[in-house]
Formats: sequence, structure tokens, C-alpha cells
Amino acid sequence: MSCSGPQFRPNNNPPKETPKALQDQTSDIRSLSKRTNNDLVEELYQGLAYEHTELKAIEKEIANVEREVLRIESMFSAHDFYEKHGNQMADLTAELAAAKRKADTLYARWHELEELKSRGERKPGA
Repeated sequence: MSCSGPQFRPNNNPPKETPKALQDQTSDIRSLSKRTNNDLVEELYQGLAYEHTELKAIEKEIANVEREVLRIESMFSAHDFYEKHGNQMADLTAELAAAKRKADTLYARWHELEELKSRGERKPGA
């Protein structure tokens, strides 16, 4: 039976050179890595410990910022605010806005760390 068209000839192409990595059957992927399992575990532990430390620090900072927001808001709500602090109104308004922005930023980071902690992941770049 004859087929028209090119015929398959296995020896038409000269043999290609085999890459060295495939030639050396003694190489082991573990020998190529300079890191050991202990190094990886230590790095993961350090990352998680850092996140835990950062999480605790952020929680404390959030509490401090919230106290500052409450302090300024209580000044504004005092019946004698204008008598005592009327000349500081612009400064206090700016301080209150800055404290609220800082609280928002801290809460966003806190939420990110809690998500990573709940999934058992490390933070990006750590």
C-alpha cells in the first residue's frame, strides 16, 4: 500500500546534542539547591513570627489611635468647647481627620495580616 506525500525517514535529521543536565544521570535536584529543609522551615517560622509581632503592634497602635479620636471627639462634644478650644478648632479638626485616616490604614493592614494568618500564609515580600 502506498501513501502519497512525504515519507517518514527516521535518519533524515542528524542527532541533536543532548543537554548536559540530561547527560549527567548522577545529578540530584537536592544537590543543586543550597537550602535545606531546616532553612525553609526557619524562614517560614521567622516570617510568621514577624507577622505575629507586627499584628500585636498594630493592635496596640489601633487602640492608641482610637483613644486619640475619642479624646478629640469628646472635646468637640463638650458644652464649653468654643470657650476652651474655639481658637484651636482648625487644628483639632485636622488632627481628628489625620487620626481617622491613620486608623483606617492600620485597620486595613490588620485585616491583611489576619487574612494571612487565617490562611497560614506569609506576607508578601517577607
